[in-house]
Amino acid sequence: MTGPIVESSIQACTIRRPTLGLRSMIFRLSSISRILAVLLLVVAVIPAQRGEGELSSEQIEAMQSQRNADGKGKTEKESDTDRKNRWEAMTPEERLDSNIRRGSRAHCRFEATCRPPKMLPGQSGVMMITAILSGQSVLPAPLQMQLTPRVQPGAVAIGSLSPRPALPGTIAKAYLGRPVYENTAVFEVPVTMGNDAKLGSKALIAVDLQFDIYHGDTGQTIGRFIERVTTDVEVAPYVDPPISNRTPKAQPKPAPIAPIEVTNPGANTSNVMSGTVTEVPVDAPEPVEVDAPATPSKLPPTDSGEGLGLPSILAIGGGAFLLVMILLLKRKK
Repeated sequence: MTGPIVESSIQACTIRRPTLGLRSMIFRLSSISRILAVLLLVVAVIPAQRGEGELSSEQIEAMQSQRNADGKGKTEKESDTDRKNRWEAMTPEERLDSNIRRGSRAHCRFEATCRPPKMLPGQSGVMMITAILSGQSVLPAPLQMQLTPRVQPGAVAIGSLSPRPALPGTIAKAYLGRPVYENTAVFEVPVTMGNDAKLGSKALIAVDLQFDIYHGDTGQTIGRFIERVTTDVEVAPYVDPPISNRTPKAQPKPAPIAPIEVTNPGANTSNVMSGTVTEVPVDAPEPVEVDAPATPSKLPPTDSGEGLGLPSILAIGGGAFLLVMILLLKRKK
């Protein structure tokens, strides 16, 4: 009896072993799926909690842009209502300062050069700035212009600006007869090359000019502008070659003129050159006659006045004619 029972138990064990392995695998798969489901739930819950407690970067940027737009709208509304009052309360100088424009090529352009064009370290020169005005733009005198150097410290030393005198206005209706710069204005700025400048290099000279431009016909201010003017100078010795015929040749000194003497008896003459009055003797020597050159001339001889003139010839001819007529009449008788 024991033999069959043992065999049947062994067979049952052999049959149940695969079923137990399959169940364990199913259990493992189900546990993994549960874990994944929990993870997915956590992932889904975290953004919801974050949305309730904290805002994302996109949401924060959207809210800030909305707030800026709302604030800008409020300031625009406020500026529209108060702009006129604030503008009327400003002085003319404050109005110009509140609207400074950079660049004035529509009204004025600048050209700059340096004299001499080459300088050694420590040598001084002059920066020539020419303002060319266009249209109805003018610069009234005295000129109100501020100069601000824009160079590296120690490279070039720049002095103060000095404008050339303005002429009375002849074109601008609002400045007729008054000093004004109508077409051009020339300024001079002293410059000195730095001691540390290297030979053969080029030094950049740049300045900012702040000035006011006015309308020539109305006299009203067009605006306040800032213009940058630049030029460069080569660090090298400058040799100015002499130009031929620059100075006129020395003229020979004129020979002293002898005093003029008048040979009039009993009269006094004056020495014009010396300015002193001298008495000339009556028996002054006569002037020396100079002989004519011995070379013959091809020109016909001129009448010296010593021979008979034309009236005397006519008189002689007329007399001879009358004499002949008288003789003929006597013969007929």
